[in-house]
Amino acid sequence: MGGLKEYSWAELRDKIKLVQPYFCEIIDELSPPRDHTLYLGQYPYGVLILNAGIFQVFNSKNVLVPLNDITIDSKVKTDLGYTGTIPMAIVLQNSIETFFTTDNRTIPSSFYTSGGMVSLWRVLEGDCSYQEGALWSISSGARTICMLPKITENTGHELLRRKYNLRLPAPTSLNDHWAIFTRIANHKDFTQKWHSELAFFSKEWFQHKGDRDWSRFNELILNQAWADSTFKRNQFIFDFAFSLAQKSGNLKPNPYLADTVKHLFGIGAGGMPGFTPAIDNIAAPIDGLQKVYLDDYKLRKYAPIIMHLHHFSSAEDRPVYYSLTMPTTTVFSPRSSRALSKMVDIRELKHILDTVISEIVHGTLMVEKTPLFALAKDLSYQFYHSEKDPHNEILSITHLAEYDPVLQKILASFEDRVFPEFSSFINGCIAIAKKSKD
Repeated sequence: MGGLKEYSWAELRDKIKLVQPYFCEIIDELSPPRDHTLYLGQYPYGVLILNAGIFQVFNSKNVLVPLNDITIDSKVKTDLGYTGTIPMAIVLQNSIETFFTTDNRTIPSSFYTSGGMVSLWRVLEGDCSYQEGALWSISSGARTICMLPKITENTGHELLRRKYNLRLPAPTSLNDHWAIFTRIANHKDFTQKWHSELAFFSKEWFQHKGDRDWSRFNELILNQAWADSTFKRNQFIFDFAFSLAQKSGNLKPNPYLADTVKHLFGIGAGGMPGFTPAIDNIAAPIDGLQKVYLDDYKLRKYAPIIMHLHHFSSAEDRPVYYSLTMPTTTVFSPRSSRALSKMVDIRELKHILDTVISEIVHGTLMVEKTPLFALAKDLSYQFYHSEKDPHNEILSITHLAEYDPVLQKILASFEDRVFPEFSSFINGCIAIAKKSKD
């Protein structure tokens, strides 16, 4: 069950201090007036907090409705309607995902966990913003999520349909998994309770742009937005360097694959999310969903590994993945009719990426003083496919679990089960990780 409740700063500060201690310190110094309230929003897994640009809240009857619905008090509308989209918020518990949708795919933008701050750009932009409109949405928990082993068997899915009153057919693609997970997670018989929790700042907090006493508050928001936008601000450098590399390396790539290579650099930079195997319940009620597929669906022999979004960091020993079966590029040029198979695509991807990296490392592109040089020099891109590559350039997915310490840990927790090597997600995927120092 979800909810929305108004609090004073004093009432909510301890929750915020746990995830944003420095921000809490700055606000404590301000001793904000009582009308500077916050709203604590709780959202069950899978519901849309922002639905095609429309901010959604729970009313007094615990029904999720648009902020401008007649059942929402006028004060709440005034307090939280100041951006024309979602108000500025801090994630206090679990996670949210921002994403775009087209007719047949979901395009993730960012994945926020506790301490993450959302709608900063909109607050800073004032009256003229590109952030408003129906283009984007925000989900409670991971929207871009899938089970690695196949869950398409009609017999197993029929068992789920009966127990959890599912009105959805068995999934035909990885993109279908989220809707099924959401229905299961919100059924009364699902055992694991899960919700995301956000602190929404009311309008009064942003009436002090010219107030010197509030300069540290405003500066922190600006600095956080600046840090979060590092990749997007410098994307034209990536694009220009890639164009130079194409010319210098005599590349004439398929536009679809060229877009994918640029996106792989964005994932390596941490600016765009990749995929990671779930090791906790931050992205979704993972433990409960795995139990459902083991006990109710009767998943055979394979470990119920669930993939969700994660922003790569060189500070972690945690590879992230890009899948040709579940593409997440924000730019998607038409696929060339020349492509014959995923093996052909992934081999060409590797050739393009290796050429671009070589041009960067050898100084051809003049980016040695930029983070792009470190990306090329310090990161490893491993390409996997189920078929044997006669040229020995593409690795067999049977070795993928050996490469990833996170997968090894998960498999150890399901010791009687094996790695789902025939998963469509990993049949044509790229693993991004720090290079070994050995």
